[in-house]
Amino acid sequence: MANQKSGNKAQRRASVSSGGTTKQCQSADTMPGEHPGNPFYRRSVLSPQAERWQADLPVQWLEHSVEPNTIWLNEKNDIWLEIPRYENHISWSGGDTFAFLLVPFIFFFSISPILFWWDIRIFLVSMMGVVFFLSFFKLLIRMTYHTPRGTPVRLNRKRQKIYIYEHRRSSWNPWTEWPVEIRVFHWDEVRGEITFEAGRYNQGYQLHGAVCQPGTNRVRERFALTWTVGDPEALRELWCYCCRYMQYQPVPEEARFAEHPQQWGHIHWPEEMDTESRTAP
Repeated sequence: MANQKSGNKAQRRASVSSGGTTKQCQSADTMPGEHPGNPFYRRSVLSPQAERWQADLPVQWLEHSVEPNTIWLNEKNDIWLEIPRYENHISWSGGDTFAFLLVPFIFFFSISPILFWWDIRIFLVSMMGVVFFLSFFKLLIRMTYHTPRGTPVRLNRKRQKIYIYEHRRSSWNPWTEWPVEIRVFHWDEVRGEITFEAGRYNQGYQLHGAVCQPGTNRVRERFALTWTVGDPEALRELWCYCCRYMQYQPVPEEARFAEHPQQWGHIHWPEEMDTESRTAP
C-alpha cells in the first residue's frame, strides 16, 4: 500500500509539472503576435497599453489579412517611401476668419492709450488688451498659414529605418520658435496599433507605431503613422502597405486618393536628415 501511494503521488507531481510546462509554452506562443482566440480578451499585448487602444496589428513579418494600400502618397521609389499625415483642427477652416474678427479689438485698444493718456488705469488696461489680442491674432495666423498641416513620415528600406517629421508648435505662445524635430527608429522595433479619438474636432481612428525594446513587447515611446480617419480598415491596409514595402514585397504604385487635402505651411527637413532618409547606407 505504501508503494502504491508513493507511486500515485509521483504521477500527480509529473502531471502538475507537465501542465505547468504546457501553460508556459502557450504563454510564450502568444507573445509576439495576436491575442488568443477569445472574443472577450480586450487587452493589448504591448505594455504599457496605449490610451484609447482599439486593436493590435500583425507584426511586420507575419501574414496580414488585408491587401496593402495607402491613403495618400508623396513619393515612392526603390530606396524610400514618404506618406503625409494630415491633421484636423478648427484653425484649418476658421483660423483666418477668427483672426479677422480680432482686428477691431486690436485697433480699439491701440488708440485707447492716445485718447485716455491722462488716466493711468485705462492706459494700463489698453496696453494689456493690445498685447492679448495681438498675441491671439498672431497665434491664429501662425497656426493657419505657417504650421504644416501634412507632416510626413519616411520609410527607408535600405537602412530599415523610419523617419518621423514633427513640428513642435505651441498652443498658446506665438512669440517663441516652433522647432522641427526628426524622430528616427529602427523598423523592426516598431509595432502597429489602432486607437480611437473622441474629441470635439478630432473624432475617428488613428494608426500609431509603438517602439518596443528589442525582443520584447515593452513600449519605449509612440508616434502617429497617420492622424484621424473614419475607416479602421484603411489603417490596417496602410500598415500592411508599410510592412510589405519594407520587406521588398510588391505594393500598389498609386495611393487610394490621388488628390491631397489643402495644405498650409511648408515642410523643411534638416539637411542632414533629409539626405540620410533618402539615400542608402
